[in-house]
Amino acid sequence: MYMKTIVIFSNCAGNIIKNMFEKHSFTKDKYFIHYIINYEHLNKDVIDDTNLFLLKNCHIFMYQPLNQHYTESEYDITNIKKYLRDNTIILKINYYRFRGFWYNSEYKPYDNYNNYKFNNIKYYGIHNSFINFNTTNKNEIIDKINNIQISSDELLLFFNNELTKFKLLDDNSDIIMFDYFINNYKIKQLFHDPFHPTNLFFYEMFRQIIYKLDNYELKIDDYDFINLFNDIEMTHWALPILPIVKNILHINFGEYVYIFHAPDFADKKLYMNIYDYYYIRLSHQNFKNYLDNLK
Repeated sequence: MYMKTIVIFSNCAGNIIKNMFEKHSFTKDKYFIHYIINYEHLNKDVIDDTNLFLLKNCHIFMYQPLNQHYTESEYDITNIKKYLRDNTIILKINYYRFRGFWYNSEYKPYDNYNNYKFNNIKYYGIHNSFINFNTTNKNEIIDKINNIQISSDELLLFFNNELTKFKLLDDNSDIIMFDYFINNYKIKQLFHDPFHPTNLFFYEMFRQIIYKLDNYELKIDDYDFINLFNDIEMTHWALPILPIVKNILHINFGEYVYIFHAPDFADKKLYMNIYDYYYIRLSHQNFKNYLDNLK
């Protein structure tokens, strides 16, 4: 069978889509998939000689704008299109992110768990009410989390503003995720944190891509297939949602946090609830205590 070549030009999200193409029974014998990892703006000339051949010979080119500011220049692929053939199919698949579940949660007591470092993105952290709050007593943390007060009106205003930003991403994408998000966010975990969707979200992206390319509808929410990718789930910076936020937004799903490459646990997934997560985030000593109790 003649196989078409797809080049995915994207940040780490592209790796999930690549793996889905390679493992799904409908696509694995239809396409060669090449993933070019990219964290630069598209209007920069970031194509090296290694990838030039791929661009010149691919049948389908999928790209992901960084679009941090939603400007047209961030969607400009003029410097890439000059390498593509005239009949290459081009799909613009946006970098989806959503901060609406993490209201006032920018505080970072410290940026790393020993040698497990968090990056400098502002919106990774814990609720700002924990500023100047420090304890080794987990019961005090549990009590504080359970008694955080957030105005429903303020949260809903923030949430709806973030929905507007999400819709703007959707309006500039060749696949449409807004309706799927609106119909499912209360019952399905679609984001691990503001910048990393879950594999369930990525599967819907994959499903829509296949429909565009082949006019074929894959099964909706195929959990048997989605579970094949647990090892590459983008949980590196997973951030739990506060109980009060879940209550106001009527969110009804469980969630877990996965700490990646913790000391002495490099090959172990550490699952924890929100109380454990806040406990280890408050101090290095709390994190050490948590790990010591696991041994």
